[in-house]
Amino acid sequence: MLDVPKPTPTCTSSQTTTEITCIKCNDRMRLMLIEPRDERFNFVTYHCGGCSSNESFLKTI
Repeated sequence: MLDVPKPTPTCTSSQTTTEITCIKCNDRMRLMLIEPRDERFNFVTYHCGGCSSNESFLKTI
């Protein structure tokens, strides 16, 4: 299993998708991990294959 760093997440109510655009290199980031936090939020992590960065978000359920 990958050791995923946990940055301070952004909280968003947008729909969880399998891919987003990387803000660092503009490549596609793929959904890597969804961790339930409580009855209202999931912690969602995306990984970029282009620059190997990770982005994490708190997403409302």
